[in-house]
Amino acid sequence: MSLFEKIAFLESFFNLFKIDKIIHLNSEREIDQLLFDINEQIKVLEKLDAKHQIEKMPLFFN
Repeated sequence: MSLFEKIAFLESFFNLFKIDKIIHLNSEREIDQLLFDINEQIKVLEKLDAKHQIEKMPLFFN
């Protein structure tokens, strides 16, 4: 995933769960760790439907 896609995913995740928080990340490694942590949390949710989240993600053309 490109850096822009990672950021778009994080923004859509925050919007989906109505998280109103500003996170300052200094490196792509920190972004990757946050994505990993989110992924681990999502795994325990049984009824999460990502369709709504994917529909709201910004689209970046290469």
